[in-house]
Amino acid sequence: MRTSHRNIGAVGPFDLPSTTLGRRETDIATAAWFYELAKEVEEVGDAEVNRARAPLFERAHRPHVFTAEERRRMDCYESIDYAEGQSLVHRIGTTRQRSADAQGWLRLLMFVLIGLAVGGWSLLVFQTLDYIARVKLDAVQGVVQSRRSAHSPSHKSSAVNSERQSDGCSSGVIVLRTLSWSALLRGWVLYTMWGVLMALLSSLCCLVMPSAAGSGIPDVMAYLNGVMFPRIFNIRNLVVKTLSCILAVSAGLPVGAEGPMIHMGSLIGAGLPTGRSRSLGCSATSVFDSFRNPRDQRDFISAGAACGLTSAFSSPLGGMLFVLEEMATHFSVRLAWLVFLSCLSCMWIIQTCNSFLSGWHLVNRSAMAPGNLRDASIAMFYMDTVAENTVTLYTYTFIPTAVVAVLSGLSAVAYTVSSIRFSRWRSRCLFPTALYRVLEPCVFAVLFASACYVLPLLTPCVPTPPHVREKKEALHVELFTAFCAQPEATHHPLATLTMTNPYNLLRLLFSRRSAGLFPAWSLLLHLAIYLLGSSYAGGMFISCGTVIPSLLIGAVEGRLIGLLFQRPVWADEGVIALIGATAYFAGISRLTFALVVVMMELTADVSHITCLMLGILLAKGVADKCCHSFYHASLEVKAVPFLEAQTSMHLLDTYTARDIMTSPATVLETMDTILHVLGALTMTRHNAFPVVRVGEADQAYEGMITRAQLQLLLWVVYLREMGDAAEILVGGEGGDDGEADTGGDGAAEGRGGAASQQVGTENAIQPHVTAAELKRVHEFLFWNRLPSIPMMEHLPLSAVRSYIDLRPYVDNSAPYVQQGVCVSRAYYTFRHLGLRHLPVLDQTQRVVGILTRVNFVGDRLMEKVGAQPSEHLADTEWGR
Repeated sequence: MRTSHRNIGAVGPFDLPSTTLGRRETDIATAAWFYELAKEVEEVGDAEVNRARAPLFERAHRPHVFTAEERRRMDCYESIDYAEGQSLVHRIGTTRQRSADAQGWLRLLMFVLIGLAVGGWSLLVFQTLDYIARVKLDAVQGVVQSRRSAHSPSHKSSAVNSERQSDGCSSGVIVLRTLSWSALLRGWVLYTMWGVLMALLSSLCCLVMPSAAGSGIPDVMAYLNGVMFPRIFNIRNLVVKTLSCILAVSAGLPVGAEGPMIHMGSLIGAGLPTGRSRSLGCSATSVFDSFRNPRDQRDFISAGAACGLTSAFSSPLGGMLFVLEEMATHFSVRLAWLVFLSCLSCMWIIQTCNSFLSGWHLVNRSAMAPGNLRDASIAMFYMDTVAENTVTLYTYTFIPTAVVAVLSGLSAVAYTVSSIRFSRWRSRCLFPTALYRVLEPCVFAVLFASACYVLPLLTPCVPTPPHVREKKEALHVELFTAFCAQPEATHHPLATLTMTNPYNLLRLLFSRRSAGLFPAWSLLLHLAIYLLGSSYAGGMFISCGTVIPSLLIGAVEGRLIGLLFQRPVWADEGVIALIGATAYFAGISRLTFALVVVMMELTADVSHITCLMLGILLAKGVADKCCHSFYHASLEVKAVPFLEAQTSMHLLDTYTARDIMTSPATVLETMDTILHVLGALTMTRHNAFPVVRVGEADQAYEGMITRAQLQLLLWVVYLREMGDAAEILVGGEGGDDGEADTGGDGAAEGRGGAASQQVGTENAIQPHVTAAELKRVHEFLFWNRLPSIPMMEHLPLSAVRSYIDLRPYVDNSAPYVQQGVCVSRAYYTFRHLGLRHLPVLDQTQRVVGILTRVNFVGDRLMEKVGAQPSEHLADTEWGR
């Protein structure tokens, strides 16, 4: 029954030459590169070649070249078919659904509930983080100050001085307070052991659910692009990721909670509308049945991700635009306003609760009018809390903006490249062993906490600027003064940078008219520690993100550049810090308009929007010349077949689908045996099969049928033969199901009469089933965790050799392309329709091949259309 087709040659009448001589030379050079690489692979082995040829820098417009091992891992990923099959059984089943108006109102309600649920969950996360950070800092300061030196300064044997007083000493520098060795040691032990314990618990949580490790943003991006990651939307993943994230951030590691919060929002968006959970053993009524399909789930996940960023940064518009620009592959105007509604409901509950709670403590609202919202709940880093913070935009500000943008772009490249290198080394040397995965965060916590605690002891305190000292409460900032002899008038800049809450630190870095708050030496030391630590920690086996660390690094760089332009006509240090943070994160993520909106909503400052836009474009341009974005590079490390919005191959219009397709294709016939269907499922890993007409010489294409549908049909046959079908297939909707069944069987009978006569009476034909019956079989398999394919060997031989009419279940509307269609058109069709398979037909409607996701991956496209023999170009009419 199975039909195979010959391979179509690489050269044909539809192969067009390059339109310019430069492009032709590029083709020849690319072909020669792949030819030499293939020869070297044959001689010394693929692993050695790929290790030697792994590029350190890759331009953003060039596709990443995957190794043979990465390609093997890539082939293990499963794609998602967002286009719902339009079979006869499906069309009959959809006539029984509720009205469009009721469905629309229910869908609207779901988006509102997602926003409220994500907002409530984010309150749990960030209120707990604030509470733990407050407890930790108070504990460390209490231990250090509990043993304040009662000795005279002459007792040098029991004191540590970070700076000797001398004539060359600056008059503005205060000598570090004399502390006893026991107090310093107790403080170091508490600070370090706290971090080690939290890091250990965080990694142990991920050991329970490995899919909870990391930020989760690349995984959600891949899912919205059409790649399935196992168990990333499991309800247990939500709980484990929340615990691991809280513990990792509380450990004092250079990580953030914003990336995991986006993943948590996606988890809530994926689980809430379905109304069921196999892990919890609960299922809601049939009200949620209409949402249990890949297309609606994709929309809900997009809304959850947008609400996750909204809750992390108090940025509803930025959250929606972030998903639009970076995460979602399919984002319509209708979905945009639904996501906007989710972000609105999320922001409402966050602003309301944060106006009354701070670190699980009630806020003192005695000075506020009833019903007023706190500034900190409106914008996370609100800049206009005091009038002196307002800084006007100067013409000369664009000069330091350009400088900090270029430097931020270069440092973002260094961060991305080093982080990816660390990740590749870690996956090769540490991750294969569970013990190493758990111990790595603990060892790193000891080293990082020791550096953050010990280095401030070797540096001096500095006077606090009067503006910051007087307006500290209004600015919602806190300075570290436990190491200083005069805590009322001085603070320790490096200890403030390394040991305080990152949100408090960003408020200090963004603060205006605060010259002298952080000397250059403290910023340089912190930048060196944090840049190296953050690039390494982002890939550890814990749930963590890199957004807040990226903003911190960029803000410190901007503050450093601001010291070079201290005159008021140039810029304020806090303004340049804001521009540096924006530009650095633009170099990391390559976000543009979404990032502008996020930073505006973070600070409630629109006066320097043009500087932010200039900084983003310059930093992005510099980074694009050197490497891919951090999130896309992370997907490349995992060998995910991610399809970009616009492919970088410039020759896609000059080659056809025949040049890149997989051939021959495994096909089924409209009237096929159970045995052949079972063989196609067990001998291949294909998730869909083209169906051709039976009994015709040309075997014309009829449509597509998915692997899941075939598995359900085999289960129906199995249950019928085992005598369990009556209990499972017959439900409480007898009359309606009978009507649908009659319609389906009648239609199928009308179409299948001729085929039945062709088969004859020797072999039986399995009866048809309705969509409702297939759904009940699916629910039976889902809740009982049964294998996807039944044990057909237990059935009699007559049942296995019986025929099954596939026509009622075939998707006759499945898209296909002709073999002469250009690759760019096939790429656009596949990506924008959210397909999993795209059959390729010839002029006689025969299936000659099939296109899947891996056929469109950048480097494989380069091999197919770039590694054509140079003679092919020379022999064309253009070559002549």
